[in-house]
Amino acid sequence: MRDSLKDYYKNKGFRIQETGDETGGLKALKENSWVWFRQSKTEDKILRIIVDSRDNGVAESLLKEAKELVS
Repeated sequence: MRDSLKDYYKNKGFRIQETGDETGGLKALKENSWVWFRQSKTEDKILRIIVDSRDNGVAESLLKEAKELVS
């Protein structure tokens, strides 16, 4: 799933930032917005999705899109 997320966001013009090793987080950044995927290190099968943007509508759209990608 990690590689497909990277490819998806790269194809949409996002810059990819990886935190840690292959089990670390994956952040996709574009302009003043980002979406971050992070697998929990303490809870099995928990994936956190965190978004941020100066525009609330953009943040909501990023979160909806991210949730659809991982469901």
